[in-house]
Amino acid sequence: MPKESPDLLKNPNRREFLKVLGNTLSDIALANLATNKVEAQNTPSALESAQREAIWSDLSRSAEEIVKTSADKDLTKVWEFLKEHGLLATPYAGGDYHASGKAKQPAISIIPLLKQDRVLPGWEKFANRGVSSYLTPARVMLFDSSVEFSPKFQGLAVLHESTHAFLSELHPPTPDNPDPDYMPNQERDVRERMKKVITKLGGPMYQKLLDDGVAYIKKEVANHPMLGGFFIPPIIPYNQAMDQIFGPAKSDTEKSLRTGDFYVQVWFEYLDKYYLKPDKEKVKTKILLTIAPSR
Repeated sequence: MPKESPDLLKNPNRREFLKVLGNTLSDIALANLATNKVEAQNTPSALESAQREAIWSDLSRSAEEIVKTSADKDLTKVWEFLKEHGLLATPYAGGDYHASGKAKQPAISIIPLLKQDRVLPGWEKFANRGVSSYLTPARVMLFDSSVEFSPKFQGLAVLHESTHAFLSELHPPTPDNPDPDYMPNQERDVRERMKKVITKLGGPMYQKLLDDGVAYIKKEVANHPMLGGFFIPPIIPYNQAMDQIFGPAKSDTEKSLRTGDFYVQVWFEYLDKYYLKPDKEKVKTKILLTIAPSR
């Protein structure tokens, strides 16, 4: 019987290797060694499972509070969708994952990433970045816990990614004829929805920040006319009033993300007020791709 490369033993989905590897004692020893390594990577400890559950409990509690406070009907639909379809999941070596429990289909796998996941094969690029993500084709929602965030920012991050999940099912991508603008346009739509929620939460103080930001952009654009585009002035520095509105930022990463998110919202506000051409939504997407913080 032909033998396969031992490298294939790193793949947790290849459980048949004992049937094809075993012609010599050395092969068997190598197979056992690889098996033990894979099982060690793929078996979460009780502590890790408890940590993931605790992280998601905190995240969902923060999101629930925002949903109730904002009383936003669209956001309520999004949150109800996630509660029906979301399942807590565990990452495994090789980029695999396993969700536990039952949920309404299609199921959305929710993975809180721990610090140690940065050395878990297949998950290195997602862990230890301090950001959240929604992987549309796989229906996987990721939350990196390696960076500390304030409760309100955490809740907004959950609802941001939940809105991605909701819109992806409402208007799914077309795999046979992929649209290169699908994800950029969806990101624009998600940010439009979240802008409405954040403005409600922030009240008059936040609206004043937006108005000041719009005045800044209007002045800079007028002073730097460009043919066929917009002058993008320097980003507005972090305003300490944000801490009064949303609570103190817990890390420099949170401040950076707040600053970038706010600048996007200022631009959207500016375009809604002063850009009257029919391609406004396309312009918003272009501006977003230019200035949005990495997600």
